[in-house]
Amino acid sequence: MGFVRSSFPHAKAGTVSGGTITWGSEVQLGSGGYDVRTLADLVYDPTTEKYILCYSQANDSGGIRSVWFKVAGTTISDYNNANQQLIENNNGTWIRACAGGNGKIVVAYNRSGNSLAMKTGSIGSGTGAAITWPGSYTTVESVNGNMDPGLAYDPDTGKVIVIYNEFSSKEIRYRVQTITGSGSGITNGTDRTFLDYTTQWSHTADIQYVPRASGSGAGRFILIGYTDIGTAGLYYKVGSLSGDELTLSSQTLISSQVSHTLPVNKTDYNANRKSTGIVYKNTTSNDLKFREITVTDGTTNSTIDSAVQVVNDSITDLAITYDSGTKQDIVFYTTAANASKYKIRSDSSSTANSGNFIGFSKEAYTNGQTATINVVGNLSTQSGLTPGQQYYVQNDGTIGLTATNANIEAGKALTATSLLIKG
Repeated sequence: MGFVRSSFPHAKAGTVSGGTITWGSEVQLGSGGYDVRTLADLVYDPTTEKYILCYSQANDSGGIRSVWFKVAGTTISDYNNANQQLIENNNGTWIRACAGGNGKIVVAYNRSGNSLAMKTGSIGSGTGAAITWPGSYTTVESVNGNMDPGLAYDPDTGKVIVIYNEFSSKEIRYRVQTITGSGSGITNGTDRTFLDYTTQWSHTADIQYVPRASGSGAGRFILIGYTDIGTAGLYYKVGSLSGDELTLSSQTLISSQVSHTLPVNKTDYNANRKSTGIVYKNTTSNDLKFREITVTDGTTNSTIDSAVQVVNDSITDLAITYDSGTKQDIVFYTTAANASKYKIRSDSSSTANSGNFIGFSKEAYTNGQTATINVVGNLSTQSGLTPGQQYYVQNDGTIGLTATNANIEAGKALTATSLLIKG
């Protein structure tokens, strides 16, 4: 995790076990006369095994910078002043970052004067290699740029989608950006509208990439924003990308008890549950809420679970991440008493295991009825399967491509609707 202490960027690493995290020592990632005001996303590049933290010294001479480091267990290494790079000598704010594929990192930020800019850095592969940032930038919006842009990398097309507010037209907009090898590294797509509003611009514009839950094919995107048209609140739409345009579903209300100002809602994708978790501050009770959005595989249809309380405390900041090792969501938050805390959301559990799994019910039954079970070696009728793929029994009784801790093999798909039960 990355954070600011005494005006400098810091980081610490931890390992998750059950409902707790064992933390290593925190380190200061850089030095110099810089007053860090804004942190961006912490980005991991699997190609170079480097973590990159971007940050801004608004109203200072430090400009917008990046710093990289490596992690082994709970130990952070390879951090020093040489690994700090200047992104732009500008008093920018609201910087966001995401991976760009092929050793690239993409940033979006609000420049002084309120224009929204983007550029792409190249991550050096060597231990002492710098991140190379181009001198030029691409202007996404020339005036009245967004306070908190959202970024998402699309591995299916290699493009990056940026979402932002345009205050003059009172719209939340997006562009599908192309990563190039020249200039700023970013070429603008068409400026398109996601949501309209009347007066209440919002810090809460965000976007999350959602991979296909099963089989091959392009993923989807969840776009989030605030509108005061109709029932004022936080909404989302599901988008399917074609060219530089998203085909969007109708909007779904996340909560009407959300402020259009800070703190910003945050999202992350849970690869085990095949769902997107969103955390936000409830303005009525001031507590922290969590909801889960699930996109129907290969469509722009979706469901959203009921809101659950993460913690009953006055919240000033929040974040969420997914731990792939334990397959759990981790919610970080700061309280009004300036205490930084976390909570771990465990996945659903099941008593099923490879020893007591015998097959699938042939039809739907109610309690007391005699049931017919299709056992190992027989066929089970399912839906949305990809022929040739191996499927596993999930904790909620459904099947998916990812094995749970119980590691129950459901079988192999013969057709889109037929599963050969293996067990």
